[in-house]
Amino acid sequence: PFDSAIYNFLTQFQSPLFAMFLRVCSSFGSTLVIVTALLCIFLMYKDKRLFLHFTFLSAITVVLSSFIQNIVRRPKPTNILVLSFESGSKFSFPNTPALISFVFYGFIIYLIQKNVKNKKLKNITSLLLALIILFTSISKIYLGVCHATDIIGSFIIGLLILFLYIKFIFNMNEKNVNFFSKDKPTSNGNSSNKTESSKKEKIDKIKEKKHNRFKKKIENNKIE
Repeated sequence: PFDSAIYNFLTQFQSPLFAMFLRVCSSFGSTLVIVTALLCIFLMYKDKRLFLHFTFLSAITVVLSSFIQNIVRRPKPTNILVLSFESGSKFSFPNTPALISFVFYGFIIYLIQKNVKNKKLKNITSLLLALIILFTSISKIYLGVCHATDIIGSFIIGLLILFLYIKFIFNMNEKNVNFFSKDKPTSNGNSSNKTESSKKEKIDKIKEKKHNRFKKKIENNKIE
């Protein structure tokens, strides 16, 4: 009854334009988009640890989703209008594109919230990513790919994967790393110490130059 109620509510907004919009949203959880995003991360960042984290997290999510699907074996919706088909998944729970979008974009939100200092930019970017997750999930129900309870279950699994990965893998290795900084970061904070020491050296050099100039002036006055 819950699945039917959610589906009936969404189909009230049925229109070709809305269906086209949700088809575009649905693609954000596709293999093509995720692989393209991984390639962009690989090319954009010199520090390849970020790319490895995203790749490893995505791989864990896909494998776990496939494993749960083969255990639960919940059939896909049959008594509703199916507007789209997903290749590669025989079962409905969990929905792999919804799960991967929640984990992948959720991890980006976590990194943004942790590393970006500009509050306005941080909040706007996080909101846009959250909307991508939301509409990707809604599109799966509207297009008849899976049930509403499959999406809720996928969110719970995705939240659990993200929490465990961040706590026991990411934070244990990259606790103080800022992947958005220009300098190559180190986990023990050595980069910040180096910048502080370099500043002190510059100040000392300036003081030394001023002192030498003052000495020369005194010597010249004595000669005169």
